[in-house]
Amino acid sequence: MSVKTNKKISSYESIINAIGVFSFLHFFKLLSGIITTKFAAIYLGPFGVGILGLIKNSLSLISSVTNFGFSETGLREVAKTNIASNKTETNITIQLVTSLSSYLGVLGGLLTIVLCMPLSFWIFETYDKFYWFVLLSLFFLFETKTIAYSSVLKGLSKLKLITVSNILSSIISTTVIIACYFKFGIEGIIPALVLSSFTTFVVHYLTFKKLNFTIDRIKFKKLLKESKPLIELGLVLSFNVILGLFFYLLIRLYLTHFAISDKHLGFYQVSITILTSYVGMVFNAMSSDFFPRLTSVINNDSLSRKLVNKQIEITLLVVIPLIVLFYLLGDVIIKLLYSVEFLEVGLILKFGLLSIFFKAIVWPLDYIVLAKGNKKQYFKQQLLGDVLNLVLTILLYELFGLIGIGVSLSLNFILSGSYLVNYVIKTYNYSFSKQSLKVVIYSAIIVFASCLISTYTNSVLFNIIILLSSLGYSYKELKIRMK
Repeated sequence: MSVKTNKKISSYESIINAIGVFSFLHFFKLLSGIITTKFAAIYLGPFGVGILGLIKNSLSLISSVTNFGFSETGLREVAKTNIASNKTETNITIQLVTSLSSYLGVLGGLLTIVLCMPLSFWIFETYDKFYWFVLLSLFFLFETKTIAYSSVLKGLSKLKLITVSNILSSIISTTVIIACYFKFGIEGIIPALVLSSFTTFVVHYLTFKKLNFTIDRIKFKKLLKESKPLIELGLVLSFNVILGLFFYLLIRLYLTHFAISDKHLGFYQVSITILTSYVGMVFNAMSSDFFPRLTSVINNDSLSRKLVNKQIEITLLVVIPLIVLFYLLGDVIIKLLYSVEFLEVGLILKFGLLSIFFKAIVWPLDYIVLAKGNKKQYFKQQLLGDVLNLVLTILLYELFGLIGIGVSLSLNFILSGSYLVNYVIKTYNYSFSKQSLKVVIYSAIIVFASCLISTYTNSVLFNIIILLSSLGYSYKELKIRMK
């Protein structure tokens, strides 16, 4: 591994550029989602939108069971060989990833066909729509191949190709979805899902072809043997996703049956969406670029430690002004995205926004364990977070109502994060740099000050001052790092 490559991997400029690219792509996908949701509401109606949601949930569950965390494990393998090996060995890994994706796609399709009758009855209370799910088996063939090609592009850090393929596929698939809804109404749901996944697959396949890798078919026995480590880690990731979905389901069931108001389930759902999809946009960007970057240097303690510290700094400098902005304009943003009826979501966000600050510190550390391939520990720390999420949400909601949900989100990251920090320090010789600690301390002062002002005085002037201060500080520090 050359020194030049190492510097490039762990440079502030590369991290900032990657966050910018992937944040833009995530925002573009959100915008596409908002547009398709709007047209779904127009052409499908409330009933059709509900059916669409149930079908998508079913697809997500089947993907979780059959994909074996493939998006993360495939990305990890490509990133490892990209830096540590020559082009020939990287080509072999890409063959492995693309070949395995075909079998996983077939597995997802077969499971969908097997479950077509019960899925039809569960969603429609009739077996007559079983053929919908038979057709949806094609979705998994295209979706899994797309994941493979996307993992290769991310693992090789081809930011320009990633940007072009994602924007192009989003535009085409959005157009296809709207056309299906317009032409066929509710009957267009299945064609929309299948055709959009097909067009996304075609765009990513054509982009992948530009890399000029030779892909030969690998015999099943050989593929099974060589992909064993990848599948084992994937099983842990897949099981973690299923457990996470299960614990969130328990929280939703609790709020459905025991909440003070029947609106609180909706408020909870909206708060999670805001924290993960809007304010948490940076973390989606981080996971797309930081994970392969960290994987490529994970065996070098010094480089990986520097990279993690730099990622924490950059993430905080980007996300802190966003948090303060939501404290300042939270009610306006909620009314803009939803309606006046959802203003009580602000009670959850008062302390829930603090969780984004803690998450910015914990998430890069979380990836250390995953990049190391420590399956047992990764499972333990994810399970701890899921259990704490369930227990704290119910307990603090009973004590403090909606505000308690916000407190539980932040307290979860404090407790599970403390466990994780202690583990990576003892096991992987990790330590915070003076520079990263400085950013952490300043960020904590800014965020907690904004939280207290919004909670006890709700002074717009003070929050504007804090927002300008955080923007000034972030701009100054990012400018220094870009140099």
